[in-house]
Amino acid sequence: MKKKIYTHWGKIRLIIVILVALGVTAVSASAQSDDPASIPPPDSVTIAGTLQTEIGCSGIWNTSCAESQLTYDEQNDIWLATFDMPAGYFEYKAALNGSWEDNYGLNAEYYGPNIPLEVPEDGPVTFWYDHKTRWVSDSINSLIATVPGSFQDELGCAGDWAPECLRSMLQDPNGDGIYTFITASIPAGEYEAKVALNQTWDVNYGVDGELDGGNIPFTVGDGQAVIFAFDPSTNLLTVETSDEIPSDLASQGSGGGLPPAATAF
Repeated sequence: MKKKIYTHWGKIRLIIVILVALGVTAVSASAQSDDPASIPPPDSVTIAGTLQTEIGCSGIWNTSCAESQLTYDEQNDIWLATFDMPAGYFEYKAALNGSWEDNYGLNAEYYGPNIPLEVPEDGPVTFWYDHKTRWVSDSINSLIATVPGSFQDELGCAGDWAPECLRSMLQDPNGDGIYTFITASIPAGEYEAKVALNQTWDVNYGVDGELDGGNIPFTVGDGQAVIFAFDPSTNLLTVETSDEIPSDLASQGSGGGLPPAATAF
């Protein structure tokens, strides 16, 4: 009767598998930043997802496809692009610098869920990513709303009353339905504002949420932050000021409430 000869090869293979698995886990863990707030502005932003083959990419979830990259608009300090899309259901995320190492999903969440996109009919869809707020969205899921007014030149816009300037873009990263914009760049003084949709005056709201309504006046004191909040369900824009400037204005557009000592107009 022959005896079975046992070797250590089975154990060695098991150890190799475990080590490889541990190695892969370590790489994945190290790729994700422990401090997403410190991630520098990206060199590129790609809309990666199931929509990519519809806009010229060779495959889906491809972070390096040039055809689905956004373009940095220096004047507006935002990444954006418009793609012709077919009707259908898609999902996507924003991938920074051509890889998954830093990516943002639904509700501006770092490594967040995929963003669902239901395109009702063939046509153009605009996508954007704002590194200040980490908000990635599109013109179907979200409004393109701005606050044109007599203060915009202080924000870096080419002039005042410019609905096309996205430096005063109202944003809703947390998806609560309230679009907000917070800034500490408006000097003390008397100002007026309105809300405009789609970067034109075609649809705009003023006092009491009235379509084509009057300008909304507000006053800014020395060193105050200004908080604009727009509710699309009522078309009302509220403007409030705060003596306590938020420590991180990258949270602008978060819709997360007002700082203490806020004054409403």
